[in-house]
Amino acid sequence: MATITYEVTIGTGGKPTVSVTSDDPQAARDAIPWLAQTYATVLRDAKAVPTPATTLTLPEAENHEPPVCQIHGTPMARVSGRKGPFWSCLEKLPDGAWCRFKPQQ
Repeated sequence: MATITYEVTIGTGGKPTVSVTSDDPQAARDAIPWLAQTYATVLRDAKAVPTPATTLTLPEAENHEPPVCQIHGTPMARVSGRKGPFWSCLEKLPDGAWCRFKPQQ
């Protein structure tokens, strides 16, 4: 009995790959209609997946003077967060919490 392995993957660009391997060449040839149908289905379904929203690209921090924290009077640092890069004061408040001052855009 032939050993057949089917593999379906979708790359980061959303392009699917469908392949079959077998120790029996005839079994691999017999799988070609399945490959074609599966590729078309996966391609259609992959196109239905929404693409991520375009993110705003901010200018490089090295090209601009950093804003000054109005609470501590120190230059702010450019940091990366869940929603992208932002300016942050690296000082703590008297209660131990991080400074939450946000410069005007």
